Amino acid sequence: MEDRLMTLDEAVDYLRVTKSNLYKLLQKGSIPASKVGGLWRFKKGQLNKWLDERMIRYNKGLENGATIDKVMANEREDRSSRSITIDKIGKIDVRNSPRISVEFPIEIDGGVTASVTNLSETGISILSPIRIKRNRASGVLKFPQRSVNLDIDIIRNGPNKLDDKYLYGAKILNAKHDTILMIQQNMINAVIKDALKINKDKNVKEYILKFYRYFKKYLLEVIELSDKIEKSEIVDIEGQKLFNRLTDDIMKRAGELELTVTHKLTIKKIKKLFRSLVSCWIYKSYIVKRAYDKPRGYPGDHVTIELVYDNKPHSSGIGLYADRYFLQENYAIAVRNRKDKMRYILKNFIENHEKYNLRILNLACGSSREVKELNPIDTSNKKIYFGLLDHDDEALDFSKKSLKELASQIDFDFINEDILDLCRNRENYITKLGKYDFIYSIGLADYLPDRLLKGFIGFCMDSLLPKGRFIFAHKDISIYKPLPPNWFCDWNFYSRTEEQLQKLINESSDNISDNISLDREESNHIIFFDLEHKQTI
Repeated sequence: MEDRLMTLDEAVDYLRVTKSNLYKLLQKGSIPASKVGGLWRFKKGQLNKWLDERMIRYNKGLENGATIDKVMANEREDRSSRSITIDKIGKIDVRNSPRISVEFPIEIDGGVTASVTNLSETGISILSPIRIKRNRASGVLKFPQRSVNLDIDIIRNGPNKLDDKYLYGAKILNAKHDTILMIQQNMINAVIKDALKINKDKNVKEYILKFYRYFKKYLLEVIELSDKIEKSEIVDIEGQKLFNRLTDDIMKRAGELELTVTHKLTIKKIKKLFRSLVSCWIYKSYIVKRAYDKPRGYPGDHVTIELVYDNKPHSSGIGLYADRYFLQENYAIAVRNRKDKMRYILKNFIENHEKYNLRILNLACGSSREVKELNPIDTSNKKIYFGLLDHDDEALDFSKKSLKELASQIDFDFINEDILDLCRNRENYITKLGKYDFIYSIGLADYLPDRLLKGFIGFCMDSLLPKGRFIFAHKDISIYKPLPPNWFCDWNFYSRTEEQLQKLINESSDNISDNISLDREESNHIIFFDLEHKQTI
């Protein structure tokens, strides 16, 4: 029956999409659905109509000479404007190949026997015992499995000497596909060889080797996919599905490796080698590259989080696929849900609190998107002071500009302070900043070690007025482990369960009442702890 109501899981099966992608469509209001008793329900007939309309749009675009990629881009532009323009994001990796330190012999015509010390698909570094006088030469590069013939253009032949040898840079000319494939495989093998030197334990070496065999397959398939994209040899939707499947699989293998190899320094070095190879393709994503570069000196700066909130790709080619993958990944979805939940809590608090004068403080405010999205809000018969505190002056400038429309209703104060200073000098900052009815922080707790997190909670509880509330958000490691942000972007969180966080809270302050509330955003990956000051004067 066309009017039969379907559950979320049934809709996932029927549409053949992932649950995270379906949640993404629901958040945007892009798919027909309604909530019954707090649960999403779908009508089969409406879903069929929705699918037909999408197919018509795609076909119409293709009939007009557009690629599916362009049609999808137009759809994205039609939905809403971006809060962050591409010039504010940063740079992508423009290399077509990584450059790996190696040691392979090379025979250059004219009787020169030398060594290749650096290797990429497009160039090599040569260490020669004698001066190479020719700018254009041919050579035989000797890999362990087989040798390949190269034509090279020596582009640097100045007086660069190393250990009484001459160091040259050379560009590889007109390499055939088989030659490039052989270079790629030997670059990966060189990294695997380095990885096996990290830990001397025989069992650990076996786990590392197993992982890198999967990784070699992943990388070669991503390279092949990237070539197909550049040559328009793959349909955009199918290419995205393939990229997602490949990346999901290698992240699954990465998670298995972390479970079997528990030595933190070993895992850290493996991840570094992993990034050295994958960078030339995955970092063609503006979003992933910025997340990795951390241009403000820390992960999750206001621009990066705004990109996640906007949920719109900025890149092209394989970078577009990486943009989409990271924007649809569970962590990004949870971050958007977290912002929406905090906005709902804030709005409810402001509109329904009985006090006339309200004092609110947002710690590590970032872009303050949840505050911006309060508009419209009923602040009649209320006088509201809203402190926004962050150590990053650019984040505060961004917040100030984005909150102009609300400034007539709310008295905003933009405070440039370091959270760590607040924890270290608690009494001084409580005197300086005053006390509040409501304090919250949704993106900081995961980055604080236990000692600092307890100090942070203690500071916030001491900064509350009687019966004031402090809310903070934290990922639940028992439900979700953020592997893609960690492996691709080097984002490191402190992993905690709900029980561990409860214990930390209990050890943090004597001012916490027994009335501790827990809630979660829609995906359940992030916990919201709602603490009340117990003083009741």
